[in-house]
Amino acid sequence: MNGQPLTGYIVNFMPTGGGRPSVGATGPDGEFDLDYTLKQKGAKVGTHKVFFIYAPESQSAAMAADRGELPDDVRQIVKKYGDMDTTPLKVEVTPEKDEYLIELE
Repeated sequence: MNGQPLTGYIVNFMPTGGGRPSVGATGPDGEFDLDYTLKQKGAKVGTHKVFFIYAPESQSAAMAADRGELPDDVRQIVKKYGDMDTTPLKVEVTPEKDEYLIELE
């Protein structure tokens, strides 16, 4: 986000044409690997809506989130990108490409 790695989130790729979603957790460098099933990596070929679920990395941050106490940057991300129905992000997954850069504003 704004050129900085996004950490502490679950990234969700939901196929717009139906089918199984893929999910992955952002690491300290903001990178993530998608899991399609327990044994299969990646995502279904096609267009996906991409949304983010906040997953605090510390117990104190998780407890604060449970109380609805979110840092301003988290609140902005969750508001704009935290819902499958309202996220503006879409990614076209193709067989030829296995890395995708997702820029959040």
